[in-house]
Amino acid sequence: MDTAIDFNLNFMQHQWDWMTSGGSEVFCGGAAGPGKSHFLRIASIFFSMQVPGLQSILFRRKNPDLIKNHLQGPNSYHALLAPLTQIGLCKIVGGSPVTIHFKNGKYGDFETGSIIQLNHLQHSKDLDSHQGPEYHLAMFDELTHFEEAMYRFIRGRLRAPGLNIPTQYSHLFPMLLSASNPGSLGHVWVKQTFIDNKKPFTIYPQSDEEGGMNRVFMPARMEDNTYLDSEVYRRNLRGLGNPVLVEAMEKGNWDIAPGAVFSEVWDPDIHMVKKFRIPSSWYIDRTFDWGWSKPFSVGWWAESDGSPVVLEDGTEIYYPRGSLFRIAEWYGWTGKANVGLKKTAREVAIGIRDRERAMGLKACSPGVADPSIYSGQGSRSIAQQMEGEDDPEPPMIVWEKGNANPGTRKTGLLLFLQMLKNSVEFHERPTECDRPGIYAWENCTNFKRIIPTLPSLEGDPDDIDTNAEDHIYDETRYRVLDTGLSYEDLSLGGV
Repeated sequence: MDTAIDFNLNFMQHQWDWMTSGGSEVFCGGAAGPGKSHFLRIASIFFSMQVPGLQSILFRRKNPDLIKNHLQGPNSYHALLAPLTQIGLCKIVGGSPVTIHFKNGKYGDFETGSIIQLNHLQHSKDLDSHQGPEYHLAMFDELTHFEEAMYRFIRGRLRAPGLNIPTQYSHLFPMLLSASNPGSLGHVWVKQTFIDNKKPFTIYPQSDEEGGMNRVFMPARMEDNTYLDSEVYRRNLRGLGNPVLVEAMEKGNWDIAPGAVFSEVWDPDIHMVKKFRIPSSWYIDRTFDWGWSKPFSVGWWAESDGSPVVLEDGTEIYYPRGSLFRIAEWYGWTGKANVGLKKTAREVAIGIRDRERAMGLKACSPGVADPSIYSGQGSRSIAQQMEGEDDPEPPMIVWEKGNANPGTRKTGLLLFLQMLKNSVEFHERPTECDRPGIYAWENCTNFKRIIPTLPSLEGDPDDIDTNAEDHIYDETRYRVLDTGLSYEDLSLGGV
């Protein structure tokens, strides 16, 4: 295609930098306003014109969002491509998926020319239609709306054999471009994949197990958009009311997760505390959520009976009776978000036993666990295997069945939320608050990583999205429910 044809793609310098960063797996993430979605459109058009026969695909989670964000309005594909469609060098074909065809095939035809597909990808079953095709360029708009398995699957469909790529772009293909604000169900895995322990603008070559591409994080900053009146836009954002949402949208802060269930009450300076000597009269037990391909989670808890805690400096604190402290954890993951260790029940039980011995927990009571571990399905259940009564050296890890009665998911969430609020109130008014709170020691790093980012279930703000990494939350919920306290007990006092 004649690239001298001038139809204004409105590239801004930062968008050009995103596209030509040298990375082949590029994530543009952060604040609202710098034109992330617009960038995906212009990048796909630019490369479709530069690389004849390029096969591109753009994903949004839901089809209405795909249409609204990319096919309607003054910066849509229709508007950007109008100069080419009017002279017959491009056509946009409706349907499912919508496809954009460029007349730049080997013989100046549409049939072998570049194509951009616009697809929604809401459920795992939607991946079935992508089993066969191979793509040269894939794009995810609002990446945190997707499950990690979806992203990995599409990344595995990227190929570029026999594609005639101009020399200056040959190192970029196959290519994967993504953009997103913080928050939603994929916040944790996206943050871990692209942001944690990584420097912006720095290329990190990946192993074959991680796709083998050159990964780079390009921060999205509102002030980079020279077409945007930043002050007006900031005032509009602040009008959202939710301070967590405002900070994430305005500053692109990935340490908070707008829309997360606990984001407005969670305060790591309050809920994460330093280790202390546990009074001998406090009750200690553990909780468990089973996982095989997904992580399992073990939490050890100390429950205050009202007797004082003595800190290193000699200060005494009288935490309200019933306050819970997560004093240790074992999170069964590979280090990749929501990927389990695939340990057997016996291996997990032995690991729990050995950790309790190392911690010197001689009087750790059996706590509550995921009720599913009691399902035998024709053989010994997970609970029986962890107890190991028929083993020569039984690990003897015993559990009590967690409360999974109808309605307890929402009840547990409300109890947990109220205990977090009680911790804040106790911090602000220690002599006035007698309601039990909930805390975690600073060594419980996965609790700190996961709990403040958990999104609500779509259409039901009173429950956690089970597609998120919710294993620590589930075993914590079992422990909160096991207190026997009601929401009224926690919120009105008198415990």
